[in-house]
Amino acid sequence: MDQLQVNKPVKTFFVTSEEPCPACSGTGYAANPLWMAYWQDYDSMPPPIKDAPDFDDEQWSNEWARKHGYRDMDKLGPEEEPCDDCNGTGILTSKLPLSEALVTLGYYIPKDDNLAWLNQALNEGDGVYRP
Repeated sequence: MDQLQVNKPVKTFFVTSEEPCPACSGTGYAANPLWMAYWQDYDSMPPPIKDAPDFDDEQWSNEWARKHGYRDMDKLGPEEEPCDDCNGTGILTSKLPLSEALVTLGYYIPKDDNLAWLNQALNEGDGVYRP
């Protein structure tokens, strides 16, 4: 059998990594920025205005919507939308080289080691590494 060259691996092995999406905290949904602005304006109103007996919440809300270019509150869309970063799954999946995954998991791999030993083990026989 030919000797495997250390600097030219036969194959590159990859693993997938999954983690909760940081943009939506793993929920799969993100707040609609327009609704965030609405609630910020609503919450910043002084209590005497909101708590006044003649305060019309629906009228105030629809006026707010018109100021922002919408006919009424029904046209703002949902308060939460599927997260753009994870496409609504709540999970980010990434593909990374096995060597990088091993380092991330706490296994030390010298810089000059390109995992040729692993490539060789997996390409010989039944693919099981036997030191």
